[in-house]
Amino acid sequence: MVRIAMDTRGVAPQHQADPAERRAGLLGAFGAVCVVALALYVMLFDRAELDALLQDALDRAAAWADPFRTYWVEQAARDLAPAGGPTMIGLVVAVATAHVLLSRGGRVAALVLTALATGIVAALILKLTLGRSGASFSVHAFGLFSAGFPSIGALLAPILYLTLGAALAVVYGGRLVGAFLIACAALGTLLVGLSRVLLHMHLPTDVLAGWSAGLAWASLCWVVVRRSRFWGREDAG
Repeated sequence: MVRIAMDTRGVAPQHQADPAERRAGLLGAFGAVCVVALALYVMLFDRAELDALLQDALDRAAAWADPFRTYWVEQAARDLAPAGGPTMIGLVVAVATAHVLLSRGGRVAALVLTALATGIVAALILKLTLGRSGASFSVHAFGLFSAGFPSIGALLAPILYLTLGAALAVVYGGRLVGAFLIACAALGTLLVGLSRVLLHMHLPTDVLAGWSAGLAWASLCWVVVRRSRFWGREDAG
């Protein structure tokens, strides 16, 4: 996604995809396939074993990173986890949208907001379509935003953060700026997801589904926002 974001020099004619858009399409297809594969696994098998295996692997990695048991990993996870909550997500979206409004105008800000709003709708549709009840672990320290597969809380953060990064990469253009914004969104999504699994706020399969859905939706929005940005340029001459 970072490499694709760096290709912002131009766009193909409206009914013809350029190489960057084809690569984005492949990334989006990969994310969609991963969501479907996880959903099929959850429907056909007992996901408790897979969740327990992934949770144990993450716990072991955290223990390896903290050999002297200073608990810095858990503390870092507690610091990062709130960034995946609805309050922090709403604050980030509001600040980013306000910046776009002030720097690029209302039309571009509306386009970014539309991409994010449709991402929320997509997450709700995924929840209603693929929803499976039940949780494999007892949840402590924090409550689940929504139990079952896929957790709406685990879906919203990756979809919104990755979509916001993809949209801003197009809005502000530039190879380095676009790559930086995508990298920040991807890193933030990764760290938030891992922190919430480490604290047992979400199940590992929920977070994997969220990452996959976020990749799929962000890739689609990157193409749509990129083409919308260039509408009317030929007429404007």
